[in-house]
Amino acid sequence: NLIIKGTEDDKRQTDLNAIELEKLKQSRCLAKLRYLSNLRSQQTHDCPICLTTVKDTWIVYPCAHCLCVTCFNRLTRR
Repeated sequence: NLIIKGTEDDKRQTDLNAIELEKLKQSRCLAKLRYLSNLRSQQTHDCPICLTTVKDTWIVYPCAHCLCVTCFNRLTRR
């Protein structure tokens, strides 16, 4: 009986750890969404690489860093 209880406790702890991990992932996704929504609401943006003002088209990496299409093309060619 003690072994079964230990196994049940281990499963509960594993489940709790998985829930906490998912909460952390959700929090990160929401923060990125807020950042991107704020970025979208701005009228113009400056590319952090070439400092050109970009109005419409941006490349946004999964880490939420952004750059203009021209700089992206230059970086990906290398």
